[in-house]
Amino acid sequence: MSFESQVKSNELVIGDDNYRSHIWINSPNRGTGLLPREIPYGELGFAARFEDSEIPLIPEDEWKERIEDKERNKTRLSDMIERNEIPFKDQGSLPYCWIYAPVHAVEVLRMIQNEPYVALSATACGAKIKDFEKVGGWGSDGLKFLAEHGCPSELLWPNLDMSRTLDNQQTWEEAKRHKVVEAWFDMPAKSVPHLISCLLANIPVPVGYNWWRHEVLATDAVWHRGGPAIRIRNQWADWGSNGFGILHGRKMEPDDQVAPRAATPGGAL
Repeated sequence: MSFESQVKSNELVIGDDNYRSHIWINSPNRGTGLLPREIPYGELGFAARFEDSEIPLIPEDEWKERIEDKERNKTRLSDMIERNEIPFKDQGSLPYCWIYAPVHAVEVLRMIQNEPYVALSATACGAKIKDFEKVGGWGSDGLKFLAEHGCPSELLWPNLDMSRTLDNQQTWEEAKRHKVVEAWFDMPAKSVPHLISCLLANIPVPVGYNWWRHEVLATDAVWHRGGPAIRIRNQWADWGSNGFGILHGRKMEPDDQVAPRAATPGGAL
């Protein structure tokens, strides 16, 4: 029998043929906010190129078998996220998708490193970067900030709270506990082989889509309709299956994709 990845209950499957009617389902007044990337591949400065990382580019003729094996053994990132009960992030109406997806990547990376779950405040980073303006950005705005300053927990800066009084020394001292301590690495736009190679290695990848004006977190490579697709986790409440959905066809090709390598161990300063 030909292998086909199992679709989760209530999971949205979005492709070239239905994306207009599916991306906004149950999501009135939800924030997006992604701006097109302006810096060419390999010139981010704070991020290494994929070619300079230790991650191998997996041949396409191995994808299906590897995807099937990870699904059978429940070793995908989505399996780990659900076993560890890591909640999705909710950006509400804030146009801060470009920081919510990278912050969730740090939460997932900490899970992979067997660190205790800490709900990190993407609102804090977005507000600080944009001087409390509710405006859009692009992934590297958030990635560079996370590498330099980290992200405070929601205990000190609650999600969706835009109060300036939260912007204080205690908040940003705690944020240093939740940084990416090895370089993010950059990948070419539209490159599915680079993205799938990371996902098969259990590396979470924030991915930006100009057609959606939105950034989400890619978690799994899947096999759908006889070919590769990707599972994403969105940061909207009541969307998909616990935030998960599938993109296939040209709709899975990211315009921006930069992945983290390691988070601050143990939450130490």
